[in-house]
Amino acid sequence: MGKPSPKVWYRRLREIMTGERNLIMKICPRYHQTTLHNVPAMNALSRRDNKTFICEDCGKEEAYIDSGIQKAGNAERNFIASLREAEESSKG
Repeated sequence: MGKPSPKVWYRRLREIMTGERNLIMKICPRYHQTTLHNVPAMNALSRRDNKTFICEDCGKEEAYIDSGIQKAGNAERNFIASLREAEESSKG
């Protein structure tokens, strides 16, 4: 698969910056408490799968866990398990 044309690239960039594409999930999938921003680029991208948008606080927490500043708690383990389940169900 080659590079997208400049027209396609520009359209995708515009969608990201203006939030023209609605997010499937409006609530952060980690703790189910924080509402995600309507513009996808304003949310954090999960380090666990690099495709799930999470709230800013959860993004910071993932960074702290990865850097060793903070240990993973039950919510982190549950989130990782739910990502694995979703991936397995989409495959088969």
